[in-house]
Amino acid sequence: MAKGFGLRQDVARLIALCGGKVSLRAPSETRRPVRKVLLIPTVTALISLPIPRVMAAEAQERGLTDLSIQELMNIEVTSVSKKAQKLSEAPAAIFVITNEDIRRSGARNVPEALRLAPGVDVAAIGGGRYAVSIRGFTGRFSNKLLVLIDGRSIYTPIFSGVVWEAQGPVLEDIERIEIIRGPGAAIWGANAVNGVINIITKHATDTQGILASTGTGTEDRDFATLRYGNHVSANTSYRIYGKTEARGESDDAAGNPGNDGSHSSRAGFRVDNEQDDGHLSVQGEAFNFAAGDRIFFPHFTSPYDSTLRDSQQRNSGGDLLGRWDKTLSATQDVSLQTYFDFSTFAIENFSAFQVKVVDFEFEHRIRAGDRNDVTWGLSYRSMGYRADGTETNSFDPTSRDLRVAGGFAQDEIRLTPEALRLTFGVKAEHDTYSGTQFMPDMSLLWNVDATNQIWTAVSRAVRTPSVAERDATYSTNGVTPPSSSSPLPVAFVAVPTGFGTERLIAFEIGYRSEIADNLSLDLTSFVHHYRGLSAYEVTGTPGPASSGGVPYIKVPFTIYNGLSGEEIGIEAAGNWRVNDWWRLQVSYSRMRIKFGDEVGDGSIGASPRGILSLRSSMDLVAGTHFDLWLRHVGDRRTQTALGSTDVPQYTTLDSTLSWKLPYQLELSLVGKDLLDSRHPEFISNIGVSSEPLTVERSAYIKLTWTY
Repeated sequence: MAKGFGLRQDVARLIALCGGKVSLRAPSETRRPVRKVLLIPTVTALISLPIPRVMAAEAQERGLTDLSIQELMNIEVTSVSKKAQKLSEAPAAIFVITNEDIRRSGARNVPEALRLAPGVDVAAIGGGRYAVSIRGFTGRFSNKLLVLIDGRSIYTPIFSGVVWEAQGPVLEDIERIEIIRGPGAAIWGANAVNGVINIITKHATDTQGILASTGTGTEDRDFATLRYGNHVSANTSYRIYGKTEARGESDDAAGNPGNDGSHSSRAGFRVDNEQDDGHLSVQGEAFNFAAGDRIFFPHFTSPYDSTLRDSQQRNSGGDLLGRWDKTLSATQDVSLQTYFDFSTFAIENFSAFQVKVVDFEFEHRIRAGDRNDVTWGLSYRSMGYRADGTETNSFDPTSRDLRVAGGFAQDEIRLTPEALRLTFGVKAEHDTYSGTQFMPDMSLLWNVDATNQIWTAVSRAVRTPSVAERDATYSTNGVTPPSSSSPLPVAFVAVPTGFGTERLIAFEIGYRSEIADNLSLDLTSFVHHYRGLSAYEVTGTPGPASSGGVPYIKVPFTIYNGLSGEEIGIEAAGNWRVNDWWRLQVSYSRMRIKFGDEVGDGSIGASPRGILSLRSSMDLVAGTHFDLWLRHVGDRRTQTALGSTDVPQYTTLDSTLSWKLPYQLELSLVGKDLLDSRHPEFISNIGVSSEPLTVERSAYIKLTWTY
């Protein structure tokens, strides 16, 4: 049996659900071709364009190339300490993606925009699905990355990760995306292990009037957004919006249609009320997403492993969030936030889930004298789920209420008036699966001078179990047919066990410098020590079982906290304002993970060892912008006891050309992945694995009107 088990490489994809390494031991719509008529003139026009100096600036809006290096370093961020501070004064590896960055990148969704940040790995799976991670462990649901939208967590307890296809904020309404590379658990709690992504949308006052945009392309077939904002009174403003988009099918490696065409729609609102001593905000949204999929699904009768070309994934849901900020005095502020979130996730012939979340958070900030800045808070979250299984997977119980209660405290101490700042923080949380966990953090920031900063930090973070790891019984995505050694089919079935928390101790050091008035550099080096990572073990004696009256041989295995490892890496980002009409931005990240005596070519979860990004942003004649974005992603390899899965390295080039036209119109022409006809980026690694699909060369045109 052990030998037969070792032949099932598909087990690795199923149980890599939580990003862990596998250690199995013996018991002890119609597709259209790429429109060459559109692509060839696009690329030719871009290459042949002249590059004159900017002749005029927009009166009402500053472009990306207009911002000085110092202004970029002084952008305010809130994700590091839950308070406003300059990016240059944050003792963490933080990067900010601005609205202007998103607009000029040509990104059609948040995952594509996240590629702008160093150390962030984004790979397209197909059908609007993405794998996104920071510092390794990339997976369909990267379980060590916490993601928030305006303070609302979108991390699902079912799979421990983010269902990216269900997230679709209006890109024009995003003010900025703050990305912390490294632990953020002392502030944000469990699951903020390798990073935090905080998507912050604009105040309703900043989105007044009408915005209408529409476009079409070879892959982004049809998309449209309509937003309207106005004032209720001098102190109260609002916006309402709706958007819809459809994507065409991808191809597999052989050029066959992948049956992954998708369509999504959403509508929402935001209301902001300004008071003399505070601010009240209420926002909400409802969405629907549907995509085709071609999945491998196990059967206990012939043909056992079958490919379902007509499978469908459907997501729907909504949320409502309210936040109140109040200034009590010159030295004290409080805030209260609450939200309700409801979502469904269903894959035909696999499983269906319903999740309801109610969350409350309270924060209090006290500036005590000239030396101490204290922030503390309390939080409570209730997450209820219901799961419906199939013949090859089930849940016990089928519904459960998961609760998380916690509190945090942080003190920023000015050791000297300007040069040294020491920060201590800790978060304590108690949850249904893991009990009580403590997540401390200590950092030191040294302002060497006005243009150079050095920071260092040591942190502890934890990743709590998912529903799939604690309550699910499921077979692998393969059933071994009857053979001479077994007259019955053989299935390897995961059975529930007491899987606990994964733990991290992280050491980081960073350096930021405004090398010159037009040049900046940001360097980070880190060492991560992981304990209790998920592993898998055959724990029982194979025996007879049946499903739907069909007998088979069941080989049970369990998930346990059996692995430890060490990750080392570097991240670098540079910003060079060549002149007043041209800016270059470069970033590079590289890492390596070691588990015991085994060293993989990349981190588990199929993350590349190296990612390089180079962006060129030019302001041509007045109102005309031209951007080129070159990216290189190294080989992906997931090595386990069962074998390895490889995705070869690839290099891509995107281009964006936009014009400001009369009557408040803007026309954009975007080419994506221009260097090859198609390439794979990721192989899905969840229980029902999608067949590998490719990313194709594409282009789209977009027209936007604001009034």
